[in-house]
Amino acid sequence: MAFSLNDLNYEKDSKERMPWEHYTQEFAAADPKEIASRLSIPYDEETQKLTLTFLGTQYQITWPDFEVTHTPDDKGFYPLENMIYARILTIRFLLNGVKSESSGKFKTYREMPWGEVYLRQFDGRCIKRLAFSYGNRPGDFRAIMEHISAIPVKHGDIAYEVEIFPEYKIQMILWEGDEEFPPSSQILFSDNFPVSFQAEDMAVMGDVIDVARNMAYGCNGRISCTCYKNLPVKDIGDVKNKFFIRMQVTNEPGVLAAVAEVFGNHKVSITRVVQEHTQPHQAELVIVTESVKEKYMKQALEELLALPSILEVSSIIREY
Repeated sequence: MAFSLNDLNYEKDSKERMPWEHYTQEFAAADPKEIASRLSIPYDEETQKLTLTFLGTQYQITWPDFEVTHTPDDKGFYPLENMIYARILTIRFLLNGVKSESSGKFKTYREMPWGEVYLRQFDGRCIKRLAFSYGNRPGDFRAIMEHISAIPVKHGDIAYEVEIFPEYKIQMILWEGDEEFPPSSQILFSDNFPVSFQAEDMAVMGDVIDVARNMAYGCNGRISCTCYKNLPVKDIGDVKNKFFIRMQVTNEPGVLAAVAEVFGNHKVSITRVVQEHTQPHQAELVIVTESVKEKYMKQALEELLALPSILEVSSIIREY
């Protein structure tokens, strides 16, 4: 199901609500038996529950309303029950994933399909975040990884292998900093990831370290209280974000120029464009923008969706 313009009309207090509501609607319309068959996971027709393992914990997910419970274990914190990023990643896996075994090889994000397009965002959101959060705190990193039963691997100064979903694994690698060099890191993906995940899905894998930290400390984030401050709420239309947009277009001359003109007319600056032919008369267009106000992006998308050459806006990812 493609995104529509209405999907951008979410409340001011939640940048995650829009995609979450979209995916829950798609999940409710899906066939749970088809999901279970495609992923080779159990489905109980009587209770209407799918069973899926995420980060070592077994969860039961009801259909069609996506209510989540867990099988008791010693983890102490269960991200699929209250962390929106974990829930979005999981529901996308249920909708689009397939059972697939890895060959045992691991690849960088750059080597993944479309990885080059979103590499800068992945580097900032995941690689640097991991390095500067734990590059000088290897003991904390080790404790967090061991709490979720991650497997030590021989890379860098300290590294662990984590199974996200069955057979889908990542390796988190750290090199400690010193007086001369800052800490650095790398995240590798098992080579079956492209079977079930797009580049934008893999770009949120940096959030796994936050999920793991919360599991280790039994909390949902560790941000100091600001409730005593009288802070104004900024109008969502004035909030600036960079955007990653994937769309399906007709494969004919002038389409790219028309898209660029629409964006330019609405103060949207494009930093990168990649186009691939997916069918004889259809192409996939991926556009990465500079930071732009939400209201200008919404106006641009409204005009784009009215163009006959735009067949579908497949996904919109904000970088923030």
